[in-house]
Amino acid sequence: MAGESAVKFLRAAARQQAREQLADDDLLLEVLEAGDGFVDAPRLVNVRERCLAAPDGAFVECGVAQGTSLVVMAAYGDGRIVWGFDSFEALPELSDADDGSGADFVGYSCSGDRGEQ
Repeated sequence: MAGESAVKFLRAAARQQAREQLADDDLLLEVLEAGDGFVDAPRLVNVRERCLAAPDGAFVECGVAQGTSLVVMAAYGDGRIVWGFDSFEALPELSDADDGSGADFVGYSCSGDRGEQ
């Protein structure tokens, strides 16, 4: 029981900090409040800033989860097309049919500027 109280306290504190971080952006604050806590304030700000600085073209998100980033992309994308793809399950393991294609990227995330392991 004490552990549950601590978790609730920490979540409430994190939500309050996020509200303060997003006080100047009503849309991001609304997205944060509507979400389930999967995406935090710094990530929302990062998506917004990347959208505002992006060159021309469509936005594509592979692995959309709850769709939170897609909402931000659509809102700050200046009318761009936004595509979201998700398998709704994990992608299958590489097989012999792949002939080794993609093997260098297994275990990598594309979340950084150059990806990260």
